Amino acid sequence: MLPAPLVVVVPSLVAARPGVGVDPTREESRPPILIYPVRDKTIAGTIAPAAPSAEMAQLLGPTRAGLLAALTQPTSTAQLAARHFLSPATVSYHLGVLHRAGLVARARSGRSVLYRRTPEGSRLAKSR
Repeated sequence: MLPAPLVVVVPSLVAARPGVGVDPTREESRPPILIYPVRDKTIAGTIAPAAPSAEMAQLLGPTRAGLLAALTQPTSTAQLAARHFLSPATVSYHLGVLHRAGLVARARSGRSVLYRRTPEGSRLAKSR
């Protein structure tokens, strides 16, 4: 059997700064965990959701406002779900509401459906 590692190092896409986790309540000895943020700009740009204005969040709700703010370019439901840590079904539901309100448009691209803001959606997303 291998000896326990001294420290477990874990990369994180959502951590803003490094952190340490220690579990002193367990009888068996667990190593401390060091969590560090990933600094890759290409990953951070695709993962980090755009922050909507407080007014837009009050009007649409935080989830719909966040999805509308994130649609800076045509994006699929799966991509939005990964960025916002939501299920694809939840994202699809909220995009359907935004589509019926005329704030987003959709177009098929191969096997995916890409969503983009309409001019009305862009005006609402950019109003501060």
